[in-house]
Amino acid sequence: MLYSAGMNEPAPNRIKELRKQRSWSQQQLAELMNTTNQQVGNLERGDRRLSDPWIKKLAKAFECTPGELFEATDNNVAHVSWVQAGTFADTVDPYPPEGTPMIAVAGLKHTNHIALTVDGDSMNLLAPEGSIIIVDFTDRDLRPGKDYVFRMNDQATFKRWREDPPRLEPRSTNQEHETIFPDGEFDIVGRVVKVIVDL
Repeated sequence: MLYSAGMNEPAPNRIKELRKQRSWSQQQLAELMNTTNQQVGNLERGDRRLSDPWIKKLAKAFECTPGELFEATDNNVAHVSWVQAGTFADTVDPYPPEGTPMIAVAGLKHTNHIALTVDGDSMNLLAPEGSIIIVDFTDRDLRPGKDYVFRMNDQATFKRWREDPPRLEPRSTNQEHETIFPDGEFDIVGRVVKVIVDL
């Protein structure tokens, strides 16, 4: 059973708590993230949204999973951004800076998930444009026939993984979408484990 709720409620983050656990100043965290004290303060207070690039930097600095950055329960997932279902594209923060919305999702095994809105129709057989995908950050082992969010050069896409040769395949009714054969290194953000679609 999937459902969305609390979309206007900000997701409390644990940045200050995690920083203090390590006895770091805002300056020390800012240096680890290659940013400013002011940005760290804005992130801690929720004045700046935790979009995917910030989550990645913070998780690396704290050596934690992205899910550990939020005060989430087993059924609450932070809706952090959107992802292109097409070619690799920049992610854009779609929400105002008041905070990261939470989505209630039943049946998750742990809290290491984020929610992304799908933009584009290259995966519409699985997740139509405008639907929300739930991404498990702990599941990064590529398995043929599974769907993942991939990142390359600060751009992301949502595709199905195939091997021999390695490729990212669309699952679409639109035949104009082509398979992507990655040219160079790419990161696996996580595996798509659920899709929420409004009927």
